[in-house]
Amino acid sequence: MPLVVLTGGPCVGKSAVAAQLGGALEADGWRVVVVSDDSLRLPRHSLYASAGAEKQGRSAVIAAVERALSATTVVIVDAMNYIKGFRYQLWCTTKGGLGPSCVVHVAGSLAAAEAANAGRRGTGREYPAASIPAIWRRLEAPSEADRWELPLFTGTAGLILGIRQGTAGLILGIRQGTAGLILGIRQGTAGLILGIRQGTASPRPSSPCWPRAANS
Repeated sequence: MPLVVLTGGPCVGKSAVAAQLGGALEADGWRVVVVSDDSLRLPRHSLYASAGAEKQGRSAVIAAVERALSATTVVIVDAMNYIKGFRYQLWCTTKGGLGPSCVVHVAGSLAAAEAANAGRRGTGREYPAASIPAIWRRLEAPSEADRWELPLFTGTAGLILGIRQGTAGLILGIRQGTAGLILGIRQGTAGLILGIRQGTASPRPSSPCWPRAANS
């Protein structure tokens, strides 16, 4: 079954989106597994402190996704996923015929992310303050020009969370190309709410996975 890759900077609301989407899918009868830094107990205070730590974290995410993917499970990857090459690696995990994938880009601003992170101080869920702008500078936004990032849905967490729940399974490419049905929106609704212009979210090609070096 499908793989949903959330992407975006730190503290933009990805986990809230993952929770709502997962809950809506479970209500529709799907089995859902959310793979996140927290579910893997990856330490926020050091995970993004060095290239080596990040690489180990990405390896842990890939391994967890590969374990969870099955013909009866929807896997939501709630992690930074801000490196294009890593999203390509995630896409490759679905190449065994387990189902389609899609990318949901949760947009936001650096200033809002820094404010949200400051509000988490003392909760154990905050990142080192210096990590926020550093990650933001390295963020590679998904693009419809890359076939492994299709279908692509983009919106702020506030817009995504404001969409009524229902038929959430349609975000997962079960009917690929019907971007207007994301999270129960009727096709043709004003701008498709998530910033996708009518007809621009095309189905992910069925071509086999081809070699490409992922960023380390």
